[in-house]
Amino acid sequence: MTSHLDTSRNGGAVHVVLNRPQALNALNLDMVRELARILDEAKADDSVTCLILRGAGERAFCAGGDIKAAREMGLKAQVGDMPFDDVVQFFREEYALNKKLFHFQKPIIVVMHGITMGGGVGLAAPCRYRVATEATQWAMPEVNIGFFPDIGAGYYLTRLGHKVGVYLGLTGESVKNKADLVKCGLATHALPSDQIDAMVEALAFASHDQDIKRILDHFCFVPLLPELPYKLIEEIFSAASLDAILKGLRAEQSLWARHAHDVILSKSPLSVKVTFEHLKAAMIEDFNTIIDRDYHLACEFMKDSDMFEGIRAMLVDKDKKPQWASRWEDTLPAQFEKLFYQGQKVA
Repeated sequence: MTSHLDTSRNGGAVHVVLNRPQALNALNLDMVRELARILDEAKADDSVTCLILRGAGERAFCAGGDIKAAREMGLKAQVGDMPFDDVVQFFREEYALNKKLFHFQKPIIVVMHGITMGGGVGLAAPCRYRVATEATQWAMPEVNIGFFPDIGAGYYLTRLGHKVGVYLGLTGESVKNKADLVKCGLATHALPSDQIDAMVEALAFASHDQDIKRILDHFCFVPLLPELPYKLIEEIFSAASLDAILKGLRAEQSLWARHAHDVILSKSPLSVKVTFEHLKAAMIEDFNTIIDRDYHLACEFMKDSDMFEGIRAMLVDKDKKPQWASRWEDTLPAQFEKLFYQGQKVA
């Protein structure tokens, strides 16, 4: 079996490269398992001072999980050709890896060069140091395919300032501006991509966390001005209900607000409603609680036609015209609602 991870050692730094560039370094189950093993070995080895995580090629750090394969397995399960437990195994092990990363004590430096989306955010967001470049495209675009921001994203999105995380989760929009990535907290540093190799080489000589920070600060520069309308985002996306957010966007006459409104309404109604309630609940929850619910939500979505339709429209047939089965006037199905409230609404 060919490994899709390249691992090397330089000084105290373990260097891990996701090496599946033809698939934008998208995660498969073997990669998830190998990354988990590498973390365990690095944790047990006192000579390891840090890990450096990168993606091969120029296009992506990691574009996410292999959701086309997940759709194919889900369709097989619907007709009895595959056990449902096998369908959701990837989610189960991916989320266990996300949890392991979140609780990992040694510094991890991730180079978010190129596309960093979905499962790629799941790898990057827990890292102590997150380095953006001029090519970084950060997004949690799950609503585009009738899914929800998983991989523990509820924790990270709800802890961004100015309600930017709620905006990003509900719209699936990407962030490319380095200044916004740093201001939001999605990145801790930004640097030109032609400095990556020199930075990585210097990290081999870091003996503790302060050395790492000093090296990153040396190579990284102060980005240009942010572009996101932070005040407007905070005013509108602080609303207590999804209807109120949409009403606020309609009342605001800017092109940005009209675009955000239309983008939200173009998504699966079920996906958007679940995303809103997930983020609302996550505001007062710890990481383990959030990602455990991610798994139960993912299991429910793998039974739902909107997710299969979204993947078909966006990634299989690529007609970009999903025909959602859910409707805006529908209430949240009971099997989803109980995962958020368990009999008690979140204040």
